[in-house]
Amino acid sequence: MLLVVHIPKTAGTSLRLALQQSFGLARVARDYGPQSDFTTDAVRRHMYQNPTKSSARGLVSELRNSGYAALVGHFPYSRYGRFVEGERVIAFVREPLERTCSEYLHKTGNGTFQGTFEEFIQLSPQQNLQSRFLQGHSGEMFLGLTEHYRSSMQSLNKRFELKLKTRKVNVGLSGGGARHMESLPGELTRRFYELNSKDLELYESLTKKMELQPKNLRQQSTFLRRWLGG
Repeated sequence: MLLVVHIPKTAGTSLRLALQQSFGLARVARDYGPQSDFTTDAVRRHMYQNPTKSSARGLVSELRNSGYAALVGHFPYSRYGRFVEGERVIAFVREPLERTCSEYLHKTGNGTFQGTFEEFIQLSPQQNLQSRFLQGHSGEMFLGLTEHYRSSMQSLNKRFELKLKTRKVNVGLSGGGARHMESLPGELTRRFYELNSKDLELYESLTKKMELQPKNLRQQSTFLRRWLGG
């Protein structure tokens, strides 16, 4: 069984739908919290109705025995990572500022956050979110890049011998996070990266490992070090 850590606004919806199309909806378990209609009944029963210390282990065991192909959702690696082989774990990472801009637009659009972008990035849950989602993971997991979604999916298909579709869905209109990012003043950009240095390190290390150019030349390490006084 695959474990897919769906970090918000990193093309996880596209990946989930591709998995559902390939394996069938009934074989892809979903954990998007107790309030979400997407959450699978088995997940709800184990994790949100009288949960115990062994709930996660019990859930993974039941899903495997029931023939599920994947478990995907907005959960940190630490929730289920101990019970799934490291090489069977998948996650996508996105340029930190663009990802946060995209989530800010999403939350202000649906009314779950009311405030400025500067106020948004001061919230603790929004700081180094990608690093926290992946905390404790083994180096064996598959990490893809949202900005290189198609090539990352090709690598994923090759590694797991799958034929998942690569069409992206749930993409913001008019450039979404990228356009909002470009409109930010330099001081606010600098402040963001100060608050999210771990996510920046994660993103840059992955682009280096994949021998890819980090998105947005003005946000490469030399630019950032100049802004951060390094």
